[in-house]
Amino acid sequence: MTVASSLRSSIALADADIASLEAQLAQRRADKAKLEAKLAAVVYPILSIPAELTTEIMLLATAVSKNRFPLVAARVCAQWRTIALSTPRLWTHVRQQLSDKTFVDQLGSFERWSERSGGLPLDISLNLMVSTKYLLPAITSASCVSRWRHVNLSAKFSSCCDSVLSSDLGPSLALHSDIGLKLPPSNLQFRSISLCSTTQPLHPTVLQSFSHLTTARLASLPSDMFLSILNNLKTIEVLTIEGPRIRHPDPAVVPTVLPKVHTLHFLGTDHLRYLTLPSLVHLNFGHYELPSFIELNAFLLRSNCSLQRVEVGDCLADTFFDAARAFRGVPEFCGTISGIEDDSDRSDLSGSDDDEDDALFANFCRLTEDISAGRLLPDVVSLELKIPHMQNVVSMFCSAVQDRIQSPSSKLKSLTLELPKKSRLPLEFERQLEEAGVQLKVY
Repeated sequence: MTVASSLRSSIALADADIASLEAQLAQRRADKAKLEAKLAAVVYPILSIPAELTTEIMLLATAVSKNRFPLVAARVCAQWRTIALSTPRLWTHVRQQLSDKTFVDQLGSFERWSERSGGLPLDISLNLMVSTKYLLPAITSASCVSRWRHVNLSAKFSSCCDSVLSSDLGPSLALHSDIGLKLPPSNLQFRSISLCSTTQPLHPTVLQSFSHLTTARLASLPSDMFLSILNNLKTIEVLTIEGPRIRHPDPAVVPTVLPKVHTLHFLGTDHLRYLTLPSLVHLNFGHYELPSFIELNAFLLRSNCSLQRVEVGDCLADTFFDAARAFRGVPEFCGTISGIEDDSDRSDLSGSDDDEDDALFANFCRLTEDISAGRLLPDVVSLELKIPHMQNVVSMFCSAVQDRIQSPSSKLKSLTLELPKKSRLPLEFERQLEEAGVQLKVY
């Protein structure tokens, strides 16, 4: 066979292969067209829901999900993307943490997110480390600041200000560590602030936005910073103070008068010397160490307030008995008896070999004795206590209250107890309370 004949033969085979492949391709295209027709006929129940209802579902999911849900919703299908991008309320919460890799281009993502929210108020929670400080100008631009609602800015990996003091009454601001925040000229007035571990003075533009505050939380601030902030809180009504003992308190400091504060959540130690609160009616100490009687009494005398309610998180702390002398005239008291070991097999609690348990039980005995004798809270009218699941403890407390209400000097009219489910109150105890006209509530 010549070379030419061999080439013609190969070309003929190639033509045959091409014809076969073209026939297969045509068949596959026909098969594809049938499949596409069947796919087009498939009914998706979720897509048959009215767009308004789908929007409400997305809004509910956004409220309980993490930051990325609007992005996920916009990537499900074309119909969902159209709904998501045309619903500004989906994009009003901007939350970016260091561990969140949702945004590669954080600045561009923030700008697009803000744009998609339309002109609605924004809730912003951002970690502004050194690598992301470039976001601050975008966040504090005049167009963005005018839409702030709840803003949480942190310069730490984990923020103690995650729980922004949100208020339905107006905008709130939480700053953790030194952000260097500066606000443009605007009419923005915060109603709630939370400042944590801030050591540098706030910019005057930020302080100017405090003139309508009603709620403030100050946590772990140095004394000079603490005092400078207090001077800008003249309108607040609810104040929360957290933090360790002030290292070098100024003995010559003049206490700041905050005339409208009616509620103080106090988790500090030395801070009362800086305060005068003439309108105070509610004082809550949480589970933190209580100040000394001397400091508490000086604070209350200086404030000359009509304190109505005190809450204490640990009534067995050594500091409680000293501090409680300052609450003799308080009509409402709420406390927790905690820390005693729960041991259902132990018949005699006082037989514990553990020094700490012995000390706690000794304090509990002192507590019941003081209640019984009327030395503790002699003017209390409403008493609320959370008691641990130990029948001996419950019985001893009930006995102390029985002794108290039998005294002619007792003013107790309401007793609220939070008990574990298995605990029971003696029937005689309930009967005596009813005869003495003391209302009993058990949870």
